[in-house]
Amino acid sequence: MPALRVLERVDLNGRTWVYAADDASGSTSLFSCLLVQVLPDEDQPDEGEGEYDEEDWEGEDAPVFDTRLHEAVMFGAPYEGGELVFLTVDGDGNPVVTRTRGPVRLPRRGPGPLAHAPNLDAIEEPAGAKPLPDDRVAEVAATLTPTGRPMRWGPGKAARAGGLAFTACAVVGTEFVTDTLLADGFGWHVLGFFGLFMLLNLAATLLNWRVTADSAGLWLTGAWKVRHVPWERLRGAAYTGEGTVEIRVRDQDTWELPGIGWPWAERRLGLRPPYKRLTDEINALHTRPELRPIEQSPPRNHGLPLGPVLAVLLALTVLLSFLG
Repeated sequence: MPALRVLERVDLNGRTWVYAADDASGSTSLFSCLLVQVLPDEDQPDEGEGEYDEEDWEGEDAPVFDTRLHEAVMFGAPYEGGELVFLTVDGDGNPVVTRTRGPVRLPRRGPGPLAHAPNLDAIEEPAGAKPLPDDRVAEVAATLTPTGRPMRWGPGKAARAGGLAFTACAVVGTEFVTDTLLADGFGWHVLGFFGLFMLLNLAATLLNWRVTADSAGLWLTGAWKVRHVPWERLRGAAYTGEGTVEIRVRDQDTWELPGIGWPWAERRLGLRPPYKRLTDEINALHTRPELRPIEQSPPRNHGLPLGPVLAVLLALTVLLSFLG
């Protein structure tokens, strides 16, 4: 059986793209296939293997893939519909054996999608559909000009206006609940403080969320703290249908900016707010290391979590109500 050194990359939909060993930039794929890990005690394929179930790849339970280029050894001859075995390593450096699940697909000549591609990657989409994840990454990467300086993303004017409005509502609500507590004593109205905390969290996020990219990785500033994610631990970014920004990390952890967007309004108005641009550009930086900044950013540029500040503001409101 022939053996060949190659480079492979998994796209955001789980399909593996194979490149020549010297194509370090991943510019020209040789073919694509869907791979499944071979278990040590695997004697024969499971029933139904090779079949595609859309429910396995959609919604909150959809898997998250490491889309970086990495080395592998390919066993077998690649041809349309062929079967192959790959020897590679996982993120922890442990050896992994994978094999094709479904036929190999060779790219056709000229621009355009793969011929007769399965529905798994939603490659054959109707006219006017959004670009594929890999195509989107390439499209966004083409717009980025490497300068070496750190990159930053943060809220726009509309988000900050909404944050101020929520802050005002939280202050007024805190004063009302406190006055009710002083007048009527403890009761069900005390639960209003829990709702005010959620309002406070959203206000702090809208006012001053920030993501900074530098040579060391990403600095993620949410409502309560600043988190650092090195480039080697980053797995990608996504904007969910619930309006939440997710930065996915290798240890299966996820950093979130919950509820900062309105996807339905953005689709109808054709808007591209900063948090959508953030996910696109983070994915481009993740898969194209040559675009990443080469300078470090000072701590003062990482942003200030406003959650503690607003919590002190509400505490002063409660104190003034008691003193008044």
